[in-house]
Amino acid sequence: MMPPKAHVAGVLALLMLAASCSGSESGTPTTTSTTTTTTTTTTSTTSPPTTDAPATTAATTAAPTAAELCALTPVDTESAVVESALLTEISGIAVSRQHEERIWAHNDSGGSARLHLIDQDVGADLGAWPLTDAGAFDWEDMAIYSSPAGEHFLYAADFGDNFRLRGDIRIYRAPEPSDLSTPEALESDTFIFTYPEGASDAESFVIDPSSGDFIVITKTAADTPAAVLHAPADTPPDTATELEHIGELDLSDLNATATAADMTTDGRVIGVRTYGEVLLWDREVGESIGDALASAPCVAPSAKEQQGEALAFLADGTGYVTISEGVNPPINRFALSD
Repeated sequence: MMPPKAHVAGVLALLMLAASCSGSESGTPTTTSTTTTTTTTTTSTTSPPTTDAPATTAATTAAPTAAELCALTPVDTESAVVESALLTEISGIAVSRQHEERIWAHNDSGGSARLHLIDQDVGADLGAWPLTDAGAFDWEDMAIYSSPAGEHFLYAADFGDNFRLRGDIRIYRAPEPSDLSTPEALESDTFIFTYPEGASDAESFVIDPSSGDFIVITKTAADTPAAVLHAPADTPPDTATELEHIGELDLSDLNATATAADMTTDGRVIGVRTYGEVLLWDREVGESIGDALASAPCVAPSAKEQQGEALAFLADGTGYVTISEGVNPPINRFALSD
């Protein structure tokens, strides 16, 4: 979906909000580029994630707060771009928790039901993993979840609905492969959700790292608050389940709309991106995501992108990555200095 037209009032509001966030600035980091490609297809299996305790895969040291990330100075490295000619409409990304410097990505409407792997540093194409028993009407975001038992799961949210005609939406879950040498088809589960107030469009999805719960943020007009919706981690697959309304995300002061979301592995920082900004919120232990998003965010550094619809935190929470739609888009990485 194309971004809304900018308005003068929205620009003034953005400047006022950016000034209130400690040390906010922008910049575009870069990295180097090479190319490798691999493709084959077989089948693996999946099992439900365990969710009886908070995930323990986050860094043992205290992760940065939203304010610290909003005040970071972008890391300047050499330029890296997405090498794959198949990834021209990237709408969702997730940084791997078990494979260093690896980013999962997918296209939006018109793409197929598969997840592509990218080398974070050089942008190399590392292959594509199809999901079994999955469709791809309009994938708009993805998430990754690491359970207390050390399991890693990839989620793809098929919930794009520009004309608000879909009676339900689908979210697919598959185990993240531990062996990346040969792409194999990943056996996936299908979760079917409906909205409490009828069909809606959405482009922002996260899995709560502290519980494994599903969180969907709808996409609305810039002057209309978006709904923050929830479903528990133990939602059964293949059964229509109505999402629960747990809050609102009001970006009207920015004249903006949400195009992606993610959370740090410890669940303490929530990120939402718009076509032009990256917004961050702190979340207290035990606080609901809906309540956390009701507070004012800070504006974090971001790059000017052709059409920004993808955001993912680094595994250790010290920064984040954004990628745009387009042919060979840059991999924009923002992280705290060592």
